[in-house]
Amino acid sequence: MADFDWVGARLQCSVAIVFARLRQTLKRDVEQRDRAGGNYAFLFHSEAHSIFVSRRDARGNSQTISFVETPDAIGVTDDEKEMFVATLTLNNDGECRLLVNGQELTEWQFRKMALEKLFFGS
Repeated sequence: MADFDWVGARLQCSVAIVFARLRQTLKRDVEQRDRAGGNYAFLFHSEAHSIFVSRRDARGNSQTISFVETPDAIGVTDDEKEMFVATLTLNNDGECRLLVNGQELTEWQFRKMALEKLFFGS
């Protein structure tokens, strides 16, 4: 990788680009989980710099995980309580990764970290 264009790769590893991909993959995740059925309905909603994934029970009680795009990071909150913040990095293999508490995550690992309890917990 002596001729690796790390500057170009890092430009493609931007919050805006990753957030746009997350918007699509989170929507797919929510649709798949909602189709699986169970005691909850799962909802997806997005705005310019925010994505909301909600779980609603038959009584109308809900819990929402929010993903918020800032210029330098993606913040994740659970009903207004901060869960974690991810920045972006290019690892030593030239791959774009989300960096959370010093841990490099792929996009699916990031989505799992944010949504597993909402999707599969009680």
